[in-house]
Amino acid sequence: MQRAVVLLVALLAGVAVCVTAQPSLVSTKYEPESHHSLRAPLDKSQVYWNFGGSTVVTKDIIRLTPSTQDRRGWLWNEYPLESTNWEVEFKIEIFSKPHFGGDGFGFWVLAGEQDPSFSQSADALMGPLFGLRSDFKGFGVVIDVYDNDQRRNNPAVFVLTNPSGKPTSYNHDNDYEDDMVKTLPDNTAGTGASGNGAYKCVADIRNTGKVTKMLVKFLHRNVHVYIDTNEGLGYKFCLAVKLDEEFKDHHFAFTAATGQVADNHDLLEITTRYLKQSDRGFDDSTLDALSAYGSHQSSWYALYWLIQMALSGAVLAAAAYSLHQFHTLMHARIDLVQICMRLNPYVLPHYVGHALLTIFLLLGGCYWAALIHAPLLAWRAYEFYKKNFLFSPANIGPSKGHAGNQKMVYIKLGGASVLYACTMLWAMWKLILG
Repeated sequence: MQRAVVLLVALLAGVAVCVTAQPSLVSTKYEPESHHSLRAPLDKSQVYWNFGGSTVVTKDIIRLTPSTQDRRGWLWNEYPLESTNWEVEFKIEIFSKPHFGGDGFGFWVLAGEQDPSFSQSADALMGPLFGLRSDFKGFGVVIDVYDNDQRRNNPAVFVLTNPSGKPTSYNHDNDYEDDMVKTLPDNTAGTGASGNGAYKCVADIRNTGKVTKMLVKFLHRNVHVYIDTNEGLGYKFCLAVKLDEEFKDHHFAFTAATGQVADNHDLLEITTRYLKQSDRGFDDSTLDALSAYGSHQSSWYALYWLIQMALSGAVLAAAAYSLHQFHTLMHARIDLVQICMRLNPYVLPHYVGHALLTIFLLLGGCYWAALIHAPLLAWRAYEFYKKNFLFSPANIGPSKGHAGNQKMVYIKLGGASVLYACTMLWAMWKLILG
């Protein structure tokens, strides 16, 4: 019995050693740095912070942008960093009523020379890069909300850097894939700088109805990002990249921007802690990791493409049925007036369905697909305006012989059917494969 107790104590001691060998993800052993932090009431605690653009500060939130088109807002920490190693934990919420929003949000570490208070212009810090000027000097962790390249990998979180501070062109059409930092940390013994092999991640942080927590840790010249999308249920690993620079005496900043689509970008809390060079890094491989590619089966994504398939299928059915009816009745040599009477009830619903399909393509950011549909939609709008959109004996052929313009009817209905079928197959492909 005594031997069993000794073994049990030894086992528990071993477990305790294993647990304590791994440092805590959030460095709660250090007190928050008040001059880099913000807590409610926010409007009374922002002594070391300056803001501008569309930013509004209230007791509970700092709204960098409202859900209004073409807005840019910023928040600047006037107190410079006094440590080369640090971590920042902040709470954000990104939302709006429409399903599609944008453009995005950025947390930046910038050189002091870019302090907006040094400029006479109130817009000195603002620019096209998620609300920040493109000649920024430093680095940033950004959340790119809008899916420009249609790869279903947004909201994407990644790191941008510009050590020279020179004007730089960024390719937003491919969601900054060519611009983001992709150098992974070295697995250096004793640093715990395991990057878990990811330089970006996709996180479901928009329109969730929940507050998202992000932790950005800069330690041993590596940037590690963790995200908690479940209101305190636990961080997941997002990314880790190597910068090989130090950013002491730099300043924190937050920016956000909207474009043709818009979101509210809200900050609710900021907590900063200084770390020590002797601190061991956290082993990222022990955490669940967010995907770098996104979820192909998110509820909103699936719903959009299901509706897209339904609209395409409905107009395809209307066009194909009209074409079949026309072909059958013409071969049966039915009177043209009777043919028109049977076809005309489907014309207006068909045209309305096509208009809804094109509008839905635009709302989903499928601009090329909408552009392909636009000429046909414009022609039908013109016919409707001229009150010449219904079938009549005069425009499908003479009363004798049933020839005349019947080839044009085949082309109009057949061509539309092919277009709708291609659109429906494309929607099906997007739904299944993303």
